[in-house]
Amino acid sequence: MKPIRFSECNLTLTAPEDLIEYCDELPAFRHPEGILSCWRMNWIERVSALLFGRVWLNIRTFKSQPPVWVLVRKTVFDALPKQPREPKTPTPTASRRVSDE
Repeated sequence: MKPIRFSECNLTLTAPEDLIEYCDELPAFRHPEGILSCWRMNWIERVSALLFGRVWLNIRTFKSQPPVWVLVRKTVFDALPKQPREPKTPTPTASRRVSDE
């Protein structure tokens, strides 16, 4: 799969200096809840997706897996939030002591 530019792009991510040989530029769209990119499958990948029904996602974070989603559809802009979400305020919780009894 190759990342592709799309009309809503408002950002291009580039690789850090030490990863330039491993990464291409990534056209993307920054929205209130994250960064969205679009990828085009070649014909072999399309047939494989049709036959096996799987897409594998590898993210080089070196620490943990960030929240991600992968969709196969013509557009995802109908699935994005229409306006920025308000920051959540922590809900106070009562602590309770648990004994071994």
